[in-house]
Amino acid sequence: TGIVFWVTAGLLGTLGLAALERRNNVLLCMYVVTCIMTGAALAVYSLLVDYLLASSCLVVQSAYDGCGTCACAATNTCGVNDLGSGTAATLSCRDCQAWGKEICKHFDFDARESITGLSSALTSLVTVAVSAVPAC
Repeated sequence: TGIVFWVTAGLLGTLGLAALERRNNVLLCMYVVTCIMTGAALAVYSLLVDYLLASSCLVVQSAYDGCGTCACAATNTCGVNDLGSGTAATLSCRDCQAWGKEICKHFDFDARESITGLSSALTSLVTVAVSAVPAC
């Protein structure tokens, strides 16, 4: 997703520079509106991906497909190497589709903090848009 963010920023920056160089109000309005829409879309996408990862880590490992016979999944202690994606996966855990404990241990999601950041970003974008509308 990092590449998508940088490519999008580059394209929007190019549109903004074209609007500035040509001093074209239509391009300037397109730039402002596109920045607001793209910023909101990328923020929501990022928030949803974080929420999906966090909710996947909250599910007990034994609830995933193929983890019913895996001994470590019952106690929610399977590591990446214990599961089917690991190099030393045990026979009983080979088909387990759960996330490893190493992945979930380093992942911390606070929905209130993310939603607050998203709403403040959208508020600042709206302020910029309202101040730029008279130029259109």
